[in-house]
Amino acid sequence: MVIQFLETLCIDHGKPRHLAWHQQRVDATMNHFHPDISEGERSLQLSEILLSCDLPNEGMWRCRIIYGLLSVSIEFIPEADAVFNSLRMMDVAEDFEYLYKYEDRRFLYDLFDKREGADDVLMIRNGWIADTTRANIAFRSGKKWYTPSMPFLAGTTWKRLVASGMLTPRPIHKKHLARYESYKIINALNDWDGDEYPVTGIVE
Repeated sequence: MVIQFLETLCIDHGKPRHLAWHQQRVDATMNHFHPDISEGERSLQLSEILLSCDLPNEGMWRCRIIYGLLSVSIEFIPEADAVFNSLRMMDVAEDFEYLYKYEDRRFLYDLFDKREGADDVLMIRNGWIADTTRANIAFRSGKKWYTPSMPFLAGTTWKRLVASGMLTPRPIHKKHLARYESYKIINALNDWDGDEYPVTGIVE
């Protein structure tokens, strides 16, 4: 079976945001799954793909690139403001892994459908907070921001904010949520300037 992958970018008034971080993830994915193929044959350059497209010039757009060794497809979706006022904590199997961003996200969709009125699901493994079905998460304590040190998928925005020192990774247990005042949701479409929500919106 041919494995397909997904890369989601933000197009902001015709400009792709933080393209270099997305390219790093694509390169790491292709290198991992196709190590026996020459680098030139497995290379996928996002900048070249986007140059061949008529990028939307107005507003914010979600750019979905589905790719594999032999195929690439791209679509642009108008970005609506996402709200994460409430998160429902749900346990995930100990052996669940999601180190690479696969196109097949049925497990995450199925989990999302069980949120029971919440805006998203906050995935928990053995009591430790990981991430939501759509994004990584950060928690504020006083003036400092922390993020779970072992997310299922370390997103490009997560990696960039950790590298910049804005976020400090640490293990965060669900029993310790009262130590934090608020949280932010972070991904390519929800950068650090996004909304902040009280932790009282996180429920079981």
